[in-house]
Amino acid sequence: YGPVLYNLPEVLQAKAENRVIRKFEGETKADAVMKLGLVSTSTDSGAGKGKDKPEVLEPLTGADVIIYADNDKVGIEYAEDTAQLLYGKAKSIKLVMLPDVGEHGDIIDWLKLHIENAREELLGIEAETPEYQPSSENTSLPAIIANNRQLRDISTDALKALYEFNNSQRCIFVRSA
Repeated sequence: YGPVLYNLPEVLQAKAENRVIRKFEGETKADAVMKLGLVSTSTDSGAGKGKDKPEVLEPLTGADVIIYADNDKVGIEYAEDTAQLLYGKAKSIKLVMLPDVGEHGDIIDWLKLHIENAREELLGIEAETPEYQPSSENTSLPAIIANNRQLRDISTDALKALYEFNNSQRCIFVRSA
């Protein structure tokens, strides 16, 4: 057996109940947020120890995941790498950079500053955080080009028209010569 997600039973239960799962860099941080009644996990790797392994993150497939980055270059890169690994697999991903923590700050520092209403404030930050979208230059996913434009830049109306045009052929896209 290899490494597994920290708090795996709670993670699997939260996923089954369509609850959000928060991922941190380290068990101490995950435990601190678990005490707020919010399901949290981490992996055995952390910033500076290498990237998370896709097989360890597999239980997060189909889950709503919020990744918390430590406020330093290595922590942010680690969180972004994790988001990249989950992109297209997790149901949704948010990447949270906490305010008020300063250089090298993290969730532990933030919690010390927000003792009174930590849970409610954290949920507010999560609600305001947009869904993660990888930047095109660092995505490992292939770009899909249609009419010299990346597919992600084509409007919903254009995609609908493309689908309707090709629907009679039981496929979405047809490659022409």
